[in-house]
Amino acid sequence: MSALRRRAGVVRHQIQGLVVFLLALGLTSGALAALHLATPTPARWLEILVLTLANAVATLMRFLLLRIWVFRRRSRGGGPRRGSVITAALPR
Repeated sequence: MSALRRRAGVVRHQIQGLVVFLLALGLTSGALAALHLATPTPARWLEILVLTLANAVATLMRFLLLRIWVFRRRSRGGGPRRGSVITAALPR
C-alpha cells in the first residue's frame, strides 16, 4: 500500500502541509509589505515583478519542503533507501 493511502500520519501530513502553505503565504505577503515599506506608492509593474519573483521562490520552497519534510519516505532499516543520491552512486 502506498504511503498516501495509509491512515498513519494523515494528521501530521495535514499539519505539515498547512505550515508549508503558511510559510509560502508569509513569503509572498512579506515581499509585498517590504516593497510598500520601501516605496509607499510603487508602480504597478514593480508590484507584479516582486510578486512574481516571490511566488517563484515560494513555489520552489513548497516543492522542496513537501518533498523533503512532508512526504519523505521512512526507511525501515535506518540506512539510505534505494534510489537515493547515496545509493544511486554506488556500484551494483
